[in-house]
Amino acid sequence: MYATIAKDENTVPDNLNTITVLPSWFGLSARAYEGNDREFCRNCEYKVMVSSNEETSFSLIYRTDKQVVKAKEKYFSTYEVVHYGERNCYQYLVEESNDILEISINTFNGDPNIYVNPTTLPQNKNDFAFKTSGDLDEILTIDPRQRREHNAVTGDYYVCIYGELTSSYSLFISTFENSNEVMEYLSPGLTRTAEVRKDQLKVFEYGLTRSEKTNITFTLTSLTGNADLYIVCLLYTSDAADE
Repeated sequence: MYATIAKDENTVPDNLNTITVLPSWFGLSARAYEGNDREFCRNCEYKVMVSSNEETSFSLIYRTDKQVVKAKEKYFSTYEVVHYGERNCYQYLVEESNDILEISINTFNGDPNIYVNPTTLPQNKNDFAFKTSGDLDEILTIDPRQRREHNAVTGDYYVCIYGELTSSYSLFISTFENSNEVMEYLSPGLTRTAEVRKDQLKVFEYGLTRSEKTNITFTLTSLTGNADLYIVCLLYTSDAADE
């Protein structure tokens, strides 16, 4: 797959008027930054042109470094690039006071770190209420007691990923009941970092349509502790599907 990005162009531009598109861990990435007059402009339009030599499915993400992405789904996931010294921020709504809030990232390259704050978005790293320690694959769990200490059991939480180096990562944000059995969902092709307590069962669901014929591989890697993996296949009959 190939991509070309140009500013204020109605036709396919020549190389002098395009923004450099570079391969990243999971696809292609391009960046226009202030100070580079050839690539950056205000009050203008950017055109993104994607081409491929075969039939291709893709997702396209765009953002500014000042933009806060609203994570509208209860089980929110995305994969992005954060540049050195910058941050990507997300706004997530915690609706249930007894739920556990879990934020996790998988690092493809670089060194991204998680910073979380309730109610408001700080401008300084030191003003965030919660943060991770800096491991490559990180997970941050915030329970109701911790949120109560900040007078924010429910409400908006701001999650920012800071790039200690230019980094590619996948991010997962979710809330779930504080119980011994937790249900979550898997996204195809994305590694999912999670944690499970002693004697707790965490259930992940991954679905295929009846028309898909493919082999599936599930791999469990324990970062700490020792966990077991069990897989159950649920087959739906045509009668059940019609109901």
